[in-house]
Amino acid sequence: MFDDYLSDAEIAALVAPERVLAAMIQVEKALARVQATQGIISQSAADEIVASEPGIKVAALAAGTARDGVPIPAFLALWRKGLSREAADALHFGATSQDILDTAHILCWREAISVLRQRLSAVLDALTEQADRGAGLVMAGRTRAQIASPITYGLRAARWAQPLIALEAQAPLVLDELARVQLGGAVGANLVLAPAGDAVTAALAKALDLRTSLPWHTDRTGINGAAQWAGQISQVLAKIAGDVLLVTRSEIAELRLSGGGGSSAMPHKQNPVTPEAIVALHRLGQGALTTLMDAPHLEERDGAAWAVEWRAVPQVLIATGAALQHAADMLARLEPDGARMAAILSEHPGVWAELAALDLSASRPKSEAVAVVKQCLAAEMPLMDALAQAAPDIDWPARLSPERIIAPCRDLAAAIIRERG
Repeated sequence: MFDDYLSDAEIAALVAPERVLAAMIQVEKALARVQATQGIISQSAADEIVASEPGIKVAALAAGTARDGVPIPAFLALWRKGLSREAADALHFGATSQDILDTAHILCWREAISVLRQRLSAVLDALTEQADRGAGLVMAGRTRAQIASPITYGLRAARWAQPLIALEAQAPLVLDELARVQLGGAVGANLVLAPAGDAVTAALAKALDLRTSLPWHTDRTGINGAAQWAGQISQVLAKIAGDVLLVTRSEIAELRLSGGGGSSAMPHKQNPVTPEAIVALHRLGQGALTTLMDAPHLEERDGAAWAVEWRAVPQVLIATGAALQHAADMLARLEPDGARMAAILSEHPGVWAELAALDLSASRPKSEAVAVVKQCLAAEMPLMDALAQAAPDIDWPARLSPERIIAPCRDLAAAIIRERG
């Protein structure tokens, strides 16, 4: 496929229908075991269910899923063909389709989130390295697409990391909210299992290493929260990639990205394919996330909104997983060019205007100081010479030296990185 680089084989496998089907079998067997322990079904029926190998294939569920809007009825019908009457009746006892499929999805999506956490940690390690490497490299800061005041590349890299550090810290809570067992029966009231519903739910959660929970058929906060968490990671990565696209432009070139893509027509080009892929992946994932958030679950259960999740959540997870892989690759190949950064500072003396006005305001009103700096910038001479004429008592080369920028930027960057703990 031409667009394989916009996918993620590992995450895709974790959330694929085949993996969900295996998780459905796992949930049904766990339910049978705990119900036998509770005396709800016989031990012999549970043993038969657990020992059975239904051998169901995803393709065999297609027609039934199209008919019923959910794979569980066809899944159960195929499985029951190989069971005794007693075990067939005991299979899925007291549960509803959503209990099994929701819990199966949680098992799969939990694994995918765990992989995202590992990759996020690797990206943060790479950003920390970039921040360390750039601690003494002064560059032009930019606001609203215009050159502003100077910063260090190290601070920029630390700021790239800042929201990802917060998202890394949120991951345990996101997983805890997501990893809840679902067992509510047809309308979420556990009527068939009453009064043992809570006990069965707790035992099932323990068997599957999930958190016990009240039925959450229409409470999708855990799923939505996990998807939004992944979407926020993607958004931050797209910001970083967007910044890289800007500063690796031929006419800026403050950063170099080795190993870029070639052009079919222009031999001199080295296209920034990796950051472009990250931006594209964010757009793809954001579309799926928007669709997910526009699907409220109505009444006690909602088939339309539920079906949206099956497509939207995997798309968000796959897009974010691929973006994290590309981000790690991009950061490994990203090289700051200190000489080019210094040249741009020299080409744009206005970068020092804020600090010059600050120094002048120590001896005159701020409005007057700003006016003097504007006049100096407009003068037909270097800024340093114009400032020396306007305020000869100030050591302007020392005051407007890159060295003045490094210490506060280094301190701020270090404080950001320390938030990671």
